Amino acid sequence: MVVSDQQLVHTPFVSSGYWSPCVLLYTWLCATLAAGSVKHLTELIITNQLSNGLALIRPPGHHAMRSEACGYCIFNNIAITAAKFLQPSDVNTVTKKSINKHNLTYLQRILIIDWDVHHGQGTQYAFYNDNR
Repeated sequence: MVVSDQQLVHTPFVSSGYWSPCVLLYTWLCATLAAGSVKHLTELIITNQLSNGLALIRPPGHHAMRSEACGYCIFNNIAITAAKFLQPSDVNTVTKKSINKHNLTYLQRILIIDWDVHHGQGTQYAFYNDNR
C-alpha cells in the first residue's frame, strides 16, 4: 500500500510515533497489510479477476479517524479503499484498463455495509461531506 493511499483518508498522524496500549511492535505492519489486502481484493473484483470476495482482516478499521487511531483501529481500511476507487485521477493502470472496457473511468458510488455491533464513526466521518 502506498502512503498516498492512506492520505486519501488520514493525516500523517500515524508516522508520528504515537504510542498507545493498542500499538505494539508489529502494529504498523499488520495495519498496512490489512488495508492493502482490502484494496487488493477490491481491485481484483473491479477488474473481474474475482466475482466476489470477503476480507476477514485484523485490525479492523471502521473506528479510525482522520487524525487518530481509535477503537483498536489504526487505518480505516474500507475508507481508504473506497476513496482510492472513487477518485478518477488515482485509478491505477491495471484497474483503468479493465474499467475502461466498460466505458467507466472510476466508480461513481460504493456501498459500505458495516455490521459490527456498534457505530463505525470513522467511516461515517470520512465520507460525511461527500454527496455521492
